Amino acid sequence: MMRSRFDFKESRKERQRRFVSHAIVFIFVLSLIEGPLRKWFLPEFASAFIFLRDPFVLSIYGYCFARDLFPKDNLFRVWMIFAIASSMIGTLVYLVVHPSAIGWALGVRSYWLYMPLAFIVASCFTTKDLKRFVSIVLAISLPYAVLISMQYRAGPEAFINAGVGADSEAAVLLVGDLVRPLGLFRFTAPNVQFTEICASVLQNSVISRATLNLNRILVLLGLISIPVMTVLTGSRLIYFILSGVIVTVFVGSILAPQQKRSLNSIVSILAIFGVSSFALLAVFPDMAEAMLVRLENAERSEGSIWNRAMSTLVAIYKPIHDGALFGYGIGAGASGVALYLGYPALIFGENEFERTMNELGIVLGLGFVLLRWGTLVVVFRRLVLARGSLATGGFAMLGFSSISFGAGQITHSPMIGFLPWLSLGLALAIAKQAKQGLSRTQRRVFVNYAQPERRGQTL
Repeated sequence: MMRSRFDFKESRKERQRRFVSHAIVFIFVLSLIEGPLRKWFLPEFASAFIFLRDPFVLSIYGYCFARDLFPKDNLFRVWMIFAIASSMIGTLVYLVVHPSAIGWALGVRSYWLYMPLAFIVASCFTTKDLKRFVSIVLAISLPYAVLISMQYRAGPEAFINAGVGADSEAAVLLVGDLVRPLGLFRFTAPNVQFTEICASVLQNSVISRATLNLNRILVLLGLISIPVMTVLTGSRLIYFILSGVIVTVFVGSILAPQQKRSLNSIVSILAIFGVSSFALLAVFPDMAEAMLVRLENAERSEGSIWNRAMSTLVAIYKPIHDGALFGYGIGAGASGVALYLGYPALIFGENEFERTMNELGIVLGLGFVLLRWGTLVVVFRRLVLARGSLATGGFAMLGFSSISFGAGQITHSPMIGFLPWLSLGLALAIAKQAKQGLSRTQRRVFVNYAQPERRGQTL
């Protein structure tokens, strides 16, 4: 039987979609390879590898544009309009304040490199792609936990703890000679971020295991490995973030139907993390002691962890009174851009919102803050309306993004922005797939109801 032109067009579109989804997973894997190349294998090319992912990401955008694969999503349109407007105004500011085309390009890169990728993930990922991504993360968690355990046990001058360019003095110490593992990354923040998204994926896998048809062994590996990764980050903020993820899942489960099974999954996750954390602290007692010392020192110098978590929100007010109307240039205060422009580190503030409002100006800066918060509300609502265990698992991915978009960093550097944007795209993809699954279920129920003689039969 000959295939129609419509069928051929559909199959071609499906091949293109699969290619894009595989390319996105490749970029995720590439993000884990970049650090080892810069630290251990090709340290002499460390600077060049900063841009390792850029050509692949831009190629995906070109491919999607040429084949009309960009999403027809109003939320994406709003973000694109804001990105274009802020970049154009940033051009004028750079011409006046610090004439540098490269500086402007680096600033735009710091803000917007991965933003379109989130919406392409939402458009192109199917349930099968979500299963593939979750399975890859769970499979990676075991060797990653082994790696950071080795870094933790090794001395600060060990090769495995070397920094960018094979720097033997780059190890981060907690107390005395106790090493704070960096994993595959060059500093602590990306390692903490990667651990956070692994924990969110683990929660998603526990809640949605049956829907995604995940391998039980992979889920078990994650349950063993990811608590190890969490304890050995040496981060006090990670426990605040994990609590935020769990609260997001809990609230989403309450508002969405079929919450009983999801709530049971949340209780299971809490019990697993609680028991495993206590057990791991018994295995790594020196880490527990070091964290207590670090908490006491941080309490004296920075205040409580709540003060640190909320400081970004409070920092909004300062640029309103002291900042420039059109800012000092998009991304001008980001670490890499400021270094290129010859500015001191943190010249426009350490807090994300303070820095971005100084860079974009008062009007665009406030608009950027509101757009970030509004995006979280929109995605949360989509997940609530989608329903089902798949959507409830999506709240775990949104929970990770909520911390970064709500009060954390997404513009400090592309490395820091990648995982929050990716996680937001996964939450959007889950909402879309769950809603499509709900529509199919409703259609089956309607057909069975309308045709009593077919009840009980498989449609």
